[in-house]
Amino acid sequence: MAKWVPSEGKKNGDFNTKLANHMVMSRKGLRVLLSTLRARLALVETFLTNKRAHLINYGVVPSQAMFRYGKKGNAFEKRDEERFGEYKACLAAGTEKVNTSTLHPRQIVRQYYERHDNEVDELLEAGWEAMKTQMTNEEKENLAQSLVVCDVSGSMTANGALPMIVSITMGLLISSMNAHPSFKDLVITFSTNPTFHEVQGSNLRERINSVTSAEWGGTTDFQRTLVMILTAAKKIEIENRRDAQITHCIIGHAIQAAYGRGNTTNFKLMKRKYRAAGYAMPLIVFWNLNRNIRDFPLGADEPGVALISGFSVEILRDVMAGQEVTPYSVMRSALGRPTWDCIEMAPSPIATDIPVL
Repeated sequence: MAKWVPSEGKKNGDFNTKLANHMVMSRKGLRVLLSTLRARLALVETFLTNKRAHLINYGVVPSQAMFRYGKKGNAFEKRDEERFGEYKACLAAGTEKVNTSTLHPRQIVRQYYERHDNEVDELLEAGWEAMKTQMTNEEKENLAQSLVVCDVSGSMTANGALPMIVSITMGLLISSMNAHPSFKDLVITFSTNPTFHEVQGSNLRERINSVTSAEWGGTTDFQRTLVMILTAAKKIEIENRRDAQITHCIIGHAIQAAYGRGNTTNFKLMKRKYRAAGYAMPLIVFWNLNRNIRDFPLGADEPGVALISGFSVEILRDVMAGQEVTPYSVMRSALGRPTWDCIEMAPSPIATDIPVL
């Protein structure tokens, strides 16, 4: 608790006063108590405030603190430049580790995206590799045959560019996990004339630049995308005599633009084309990353389709782990997580013993 209680005079400091009153003590008494507890916790913030940054053990700094204070030009670099530089050099050499346990991949991509240089940051590179390794170990089986339609168009810069950042993150992660050598490191462009775009680069900085330079258009031709995937799969199988089935096609854009109303007939037509070629239709995930779009044109019972908004690793796992997937089943899977088991229905204020007339 001592870590998270707002300090007196800071943002949300009124909570500090209310807590002091609740604990029947003065604000000074609470301040002394919190300082004592925080000193025992060896918080990063305490070291920085007390000008003792030279005592910080960077190898055990919590993930959120590391990527907040370790940002280029921030606290670690300002107050302990030499030691922090040595730590980053060790990260690059692989002799040190970085904690990423509570970090989201998009937080790392965002730091690079918001910078106006092409400088490689050892901290961001090490964090990305650690997260990619963890996600690969956990989700490799589910993501091994997946392709992403990666939208980097101007419309994705809305809402603080979060849709753009998440789209880039999703494209980078999933393309790197594709187990088929002919599809690995490929994303599909968001365009009326979609193509495969190879993600190039020896580090995260270069790979982000590669994705953001991909061709894009104001909308995409969804049927052309599916035909292109099917054509590529058949060609690969003929040339290499190896199965090239794609199990998931993830559309990282507003559903309106990607699909459109009244196209369920075309969707069924594409299923027949795949079946005639001896392939199963990929599960289509329409992932609305832009909160300004709230239209979901397909029905909740459409088989082989998932309609979702926002982004988190948990949503990705729900979609990939599903057996018979419909928009409704994805929602049920998300709501059925053990996380929500503690929630109970409140007693009804209406008396239940009144006879019904």
